[in-house]
Amino acid sequence: MKKIKVCHFADHLNGKVDGVFKHILSIVKNTDASLFEHYLCFQGNEYIERKFIAANGKIILLPSITSKYPVHSLIIFYKLMKEYEVDIIHCHFLKPYIVAGFCNIILKKKVIYNYHGLFIDHHFYNVYEKTLYRLSHYIINKLNAVQLALTPSQASKSMLIKETSLFPAITSYYNGGEIKIGADDDEEFIMPYSQFTNFFSIVFVGRIEEQKRIDTAVRIIKHLADDSVDVKLFIIGGGSEEAKIKSLIHNLELDDKIIFLGVIDNPSKCFRYFDLLLLTSDYEGMPFVIWEAMSKGLPIVSSAVEGIVEVVQATECGLLFEKNDISAAVSAIKRIIENPELKKKLGENGKSAINCKYNVNNFGIEMHKIYSQLSNDINPSDLSDTIYGA
Repeated sequence: MKKIKVCHFADHLNGKVDGVFKHILSIVKNTDASLFEHYLCFQGNEYIERKFIAANGKIILLPSITSKYPVHSLIIFYKLMKEYEVDIIHCHFLKPYIVAGFCNIILKKKVIYNYHGLFIDHHFYNVYEKTLYRLSHYIINKLNAVQLALTPSQASKSMLIKETSLFPAITSYYNGGEIKIGADDDEEFIMPYSQFTNFFSIVFVGRIEEQKRIDTAVRIIKHLADDSVDVKLFIIGGGSEEAKIKSLIHNLELDDKIIFLGVIDNPSKCFRYFDLLLLTSDYEGMPFVIWEAMSKGLPIVSSAVEGIVEVVQATECGLLFEKNDISAAVSAIKRIIENPELKKKLGENGKSAINCKYNVNNFGIEMHKIYSQLSNDINPSDLSDTIYGA
C-alpha cells in the first residue's frame, strides 16, 4: 500500500520549550509508520532535525521562510511539494499557511491549517500586514486551497471562529499525555534541589516571553513570601524577557525564592520533585505542559484562559484564577498547601484523565482518521467532529 505523505510546514520552531514542535513530534510518533510518511519543512535547526529524524521523519529545509515577506519561498515550496509528491500539507503558524495556500491553488493537494492560539488579529502584526494576511486568507479559501483547520481545544475553536468564518471546516483535538511515564526521570540534574523538603516547590514551564506573564508568577511568590509561606518557584525555560524578569526578582528581593533551571529537554522528567505547576499566561491555545503535568500527577494552578479552563474544569486536576488576579492565585496555592488531600486528589484526577481519555494513543488514532479521510477526498464538512472530545 502506498504511504500517505504528510508535510508539516512551520517557520519559527526552536525546540526549546516548544509546544508546537512537541505537537508535530507527537503526530509522527503516534501515527502508523507503515501508513504515513512524515516530512518537516522549516527554516532549519540542528536539535529539531536530530529529534525529527530519530522519530523516522524526513527533513526539508527552507531557510527563506523566515523572511518577513517570503515571496521567494512560494516558488521553492511549490517545487519541493511537487518533487516529494506530498499528499497533505499540514501548516503550523500563519506564514506557512499563506505560502502553502497560494501554492495549493495550483498544486491541488490537501491543506490543513493548525491553529496554535494566534491567527491574524494580533498585536504582532501592523495594519498593513493584517490587511495583506486577511486578503490572502480570503483568496485561499475562495479558491478552495485549504480543506481543514485544526484547533487544540474547543475553546480555541471558538476563538478562531470569532476571528474568521472562512475555513470550510474546523476540528478541535486534544494532544493528551503519555500513559506510561516515569522511567526517564533525571535524578542527576534535579537531585541538589530534592534535598530541600521543608518548602513547597512550584514549577513554571514555558517560554519567558510577555504572553506567559512570568512577572505575575513572580509577584505571586512575593505575596506568599510576605505571608510567611515557605515556597520556592523553579522556572524551566528561556526567552526574550529573561533579563527583565531576573531584574524584577532582584528588585523584589526574591533571589533565594526563585530559581532558574534553564531549558530542559523533556521537563516532565523532573516533575516528581515539584508540588505544583503554575501557569500565568494572558492567552493560550492549549499548552503542552498541561498534559505533561497531568501525566505525572502534578496539580495545576493556572490563569483561566482558553483551553486550560476547558481541560482543568472537565478533569478537576487543578484550580483556576482570573488572569492577573494575584490575590486569587495566592489563595488557590495556599488552599493546596494547607490541604494535602486536595493536592493528592487533583494529581490523581489528572493521571486518571490521561489514562481514560486525554492520551497520545487516542490522539494518534484520530489524526490517523483525519489524514486518511482527507486523502480519500471525504468532504471537509464531514470532518468537523471527528476528533475525540470535540
